[in-house]
Amino acid sequence: MILKNKPKLCALITSIIFIIIYLEFKINTDLSFHQGKDEGFFIRIESIIILSTIFYFIMAKEKRFLMLLLGFLIGLASVIISYLICLLIVDFRYSGFIFHILSTLIYIRSFFLIEKKISNGLTN
Repeated sequence: MILKNKPKLCALITSIIFIIIYLEFKINTDLSFHQGKDEGFFIRIESIIILSTIFYFIMAKEKRFLMLLLGFLIGLASVIISYLICLLIVDFRYSGFIFHILSTLIYIRSFFLIEKKISNGLTN
């Protein structure tokens, strides 16, 4: 199941890592990535939702339009969940980067859980 998508998965994860590192660098060095005193959180939120949508669309085996919409919704949900986790647990100085990584891990893991449910539903 996952072996067919392994090159796509590796390319996407590599791209996501580079995008997160680039955004973190730009947020720390360029004030145009800040909107007021948000410390770049809106840029992070936008990138999480966009990357989640792209990830779901590219990794989907079938029903791509449905997965595109699901990627958007799960990206939004992962933003909310990881923001609450970072708000409660992580020191505020480091929460931006951890927030971005945690959201990414949540939507990637959610994709594979959904994909597993879909494949189990088709075989039953």
